[in-house]
Amino acid sequence: MYKSRLIDRAALTVQHGLWQAVDLIYPPICIHCGKAGERWCRDCRALVERVGHKVCSKCGKRFLQGKLCRDCQLHPPGYTALRSYGLYRDPLRKAILQAKYHRDLALGEILSDLLHQLVIEQGWELDRVIPVPISPSRMSERGYNQVDLFARPLAWRLGLPYQDRVLSRIHEETSQVKLTAESRRVNVAQAFRVIWPDPLRHAHILLVDDVATTGSTADVCSGVLLEAGADQVYVATLARSLLRRSIQEVI
Repeated sequence: MYKSRLIDRAALTVQHGLWQAVDLIYPPICIHCGKAGERWCRDCRALVERVGHKVCSKCGKRFLQGKLCRDCQLHPPGYTALRSYGLYRDPLRKAILQAKYHRDLALGEILSDLLHQLVIEQGWELDRVIPVPISPSRMSERGYNQVDLFARPLAWRLGLPYQDRVLSRIHEETSQVKLTAESRRVNVAQAFRVIWPDPLRHAHILLVDDVATTGSTADVCSGVLLEAGADQVYVATLARSLLRRSIQEVI
């Protein structure tokens, strides 16, 4: 384990040094304010609105009262807990989209730092990191899974194995933007499967994604991971998207 952590730290140091060298040759500008010299300046990162501590103990949704929101009472998710760093609003939204559509690896490293902070705050006991996969068609079209850009350096920071070939998305479900929570659950119900169960036995998994809305994707992924032998699944996302229909439940 100690040797593994040394290798992880070395990988993170090499990647960080690489992007510092690239930035010297091609000076970046902040994705939000346009200030020269940083890809996402500290001042703009400080503008990210954190989700906070008044959340459902299970799904991590902002919640006014009680420990468990109504959705989790009616449809208890398989994961142990889901937490998100900030709300899906600018400048965090801009950073996520920049990484997603422009394969900004250096920005992915910055985003991994936010997730690392979130995970440390939770105090979860974990032994491996798994990204939420994209479909084969999206992978063929895009050439990469955007979650890898921040989930892999997060695993390096945590000193944990990164296993991106355990969970697979069988197909791309239809767009979920205008769907209700129940429709979202149905939409992703058969979208994932485990293709390599051996590393999952008795595992405490950190499942990583970019944005959580209803948590249906995290729930389905957690279900198949638990069925394959995992003991616990914790979910960390960069952002939480607030549904208009649940505005009475959030603050």
